[in-house]
This record gives sequence, structure tokens and C-alpha cells, in this order.
Amino acid sequence: MKLLEGIQLHELVLIILGFILGLVLIFVFLNGALRGKTNLKLLFGFIAPLIMIGYPSIQSVEFSKDVIKIDKLIERVNQNPTDTVATQALLAEISTLPKSRCVTSSDAMTAIANAQAAVGLYDSAKVTIQKAVDLNPTSDKTRESRTEIEDKWRIQKGFEDKVDRLKRNIERLNDNPQSRILRDSVALNLEEIKRLNLPIHASQRDMLAVSMAAAIVGENKTAEQVVNDVLRVSPNQPEAKRLKQAIIDKNIEKRFPPNVQEKPKPVVEKPTTLKPHSRISQAQAAPAPPVVEAPAALKIDTAWSSRLIPKTPSGNFVKWDKEH
Repeated sequence: MKLLEGIQLHELVLIILGFILGLVLIFVFLNGALRGKTNLKLLFGFIAPLIMIGYPSIQSVEFSKDVIKIDKLIERVNQNPTDTVATQALLAEISTLPKSRCVTSSDAMTAIANAQAAVGLYDSAKVTIQKAVDLNPTSDKTRESRTEIEDKWRIQKGFEDKVDRLKRNIERLNDNPQSRILRDSVALNLEEIKRLNLPIHASQRDMLAVSMAAAIVGENKTAEQVVNDVLRVSPNQPEAKRLKQAIIDKNIEKRFPPNVQEKPKPVVEKPTTLKPHSRISQAQAAPAPPVVEAPAALKIDTAWSSRLIPKTPSGNFVKWDKEH
């Protein structure tokens, strides 16, 4: 951090006055020593400027240590976004930072923005990181953080757009449960969400919409896993509890029956009759069909739902950002 980052105005004035007082005391002491009138009691006067300079400096160092601690918690949350203990510890640590110091420190504002992004508050993170850039436009760390936050914000918005389309199709399907076209549309919307490669912090309503869609297309195990993630964060969420029970009772499958299509009957070919002296072997006459592995895109991905992370309640975390 820069020397004066995190130093408040009154502390800066205190440092300047302490520095001036120290120079005055040094001048008086040296002047008396040159005249042979050394006053040792004058040495006790140096305690005041030392306190005036030292106290703000100590507070600034402690503030720097708190910012470093937050950076370590951010790294821990990024490595395991589902770690609710680390997430709550990060939010608690942010809430203890003195606001008056944060608004004067680009490193602190960068740490807060990265913390907001780590828990999925990308809109707040964009506002905060811009304030950090305004404080120190030449900081490479701040510029890199802004680029990462903007990229995550765009991915998040893309996910939210896909979920909005999914919700609309689920509502239309609810009005017409037998519609094959609408059911296929829900399946396509779900496939788009499955293609997301990065972890996404989703709201609880978005998570429940994804769980509902998975149950509609017959992926009950995945649907129950997603709704359990919501209940892990909010155990008393009534909509999540009702949806989980509906999945267990298979009520969704009953309301939205799968499209049962008649499978074509296999064509049984008669074995080739070979003449007594034919040169064609039985293997050459009826070659076995080649075994073709299904493309990776068509294989069932059972782990895709783990990339959806329910947002943890943030308390006054967003309010702090709006106030400043």
C-alpha cells in the first residue's frame, strides 16, 4: 500500500504537527546544548511528537494487515465457493473495516470489490472497483481486478438472461402441461445453462427454476441436488421445501409427463444363404456394424449442477456499498 493510503485527514494533520513539534524540540535542545545549558527534562517532551506520529502509523499498519487477511479469505472462497464458513468469515471481516479508511485506500476498495465478486455481488463489485481505480489509476492490481470483475459480471448477466427465458417457458408449460413444443423448449433452455463452464452465483429463485426444469425433463436426481443446495443456505425456504417434496413424490413428473415416442421395430434380416462352393465367408457376407461412441456433447453431465452456487445472505454488505 502507498504510504498515506488509509490515513484519515485528522491523522495526517496530527502527523504533520507531531513532525513540526519534534523539529522544534530538537532545535531547542541543540541550541541549549551549544550554550552549555542542557535541559535533560526537555527529552520528555519528545514523547508527545512520538505519540502524534506513531499512533496514526500504527493504525495504518493494522489496517493494512486487515486488508491482507481479507485477500487471503477471498482466495479461500474463490477456491471453494460453496464453503459457507469462509464466506461468512469474509463478510464479517469486511464489516469490521473502518469505512473512513476504506474510502481513501485503493487497495482496501479493491479488496472489498473482490470480496463482493467472490460472493456473487457483481453489481456492487463493479461500483466499488471503479472507486478503487479513481483513487489509484496506475495500480496494476486494481486494473486487473476490474477486468476480472467485468468478465464475471458479463457471464452472470448471460446466465440470468438464460434463466429468464427458462422461467417464461416453464410458466407457459404450466398453462399447457401436455405441450411437447414447450417441454422441448424447457429442455433446450436447460442445455444452455449446462454449458456454463464457470461457477455461477445464482439467486435462490433462479436455482429453484433450474431445479424445476431438471425435474420436468426427468433429471430428478439433479433437481433434488440443486434444491438441496438452496436448503443448505436457507433451511427454512418454503418454496424450496415444497419443490423438494414434489420431486420426491414425483408430482412434477405426473403433471408434465415425458414425451413417449414409439420406438421403431428393428429390421431382422434373413441370414445369407451361401452356395456350397462360394468363396465368400460368413463374416464377409454379414459384417458387424461399427461401434460408434456418442459425442461428448450428448453424454449426460451429472456434475453440471455443482457449478450453480446459491448466494449467501450478505446482511449490510450491499448497503455499505450504496452508502458510499
